[in-house]
Amino acid sequence: MAVFCIVTVIVFVVLNPAQKVREQHDAQRSFDVASIAAAIHNAQVSNGGRHIATVSLLSANTVYAIGTRKENCSRLCGNVTTQTACVDLSPLVDGQYIDAIPSDPTTGNADVTNYVLMRNINNSVTVSACNPETQAEITVTR
Repeated sequence: MAVFCIVTVIVFVVLNPAQKVREQHDAQRSFDVASIAAAIHNAQVSNGGRHIATVSLLSANTVYAIGTRKENCSRLCGNVTTQTACVDLSPLVDGQYIDAIPSDPTTGNADVTNYVLMRNINNSVTVSACNPETQAEITVTR
C-alpha cells in the first residue's frame, strides 16, 4: 500500500494536471493574440497601409479592451487600465481576415474578450492577453 501511495504522489507531481491546464490556456491565449495581430496586419496590408476604421480611430499609445460592448469596457489588464470604450474588431471578420474574434479561454466573451489592443505611434499594433496564468505576459506587436 505504501508503494502505491508513493507511485500515486510521483505520478501526480510529474503530470500535475492543473499546471497542464494553465499551460494549455496560455497556449490558446498566445495563438489568439497572434491571430488577432495577424488579422489586423493583413487588413492593413490589403488596404494600402491603412488600418480598418475601428483601429485607425484609436488614440495612439492608449490601451483598449477588445470586444463588442459599447461602454463600460474599462478594466484592469495586468497593471494597465483600459479605456472606457471597447474596440470592436468585427470588420476583420466581415472582411474575412479572421473567422471570429477570439476571447480568453477562461474569462472572455464577445462583449469583452479580455484581450487588449494598442495602436502605436508608428501605426503598428500591440495585442496582449490580460490574464496569462503561467507566463509573465503574452503580447504580439505587428
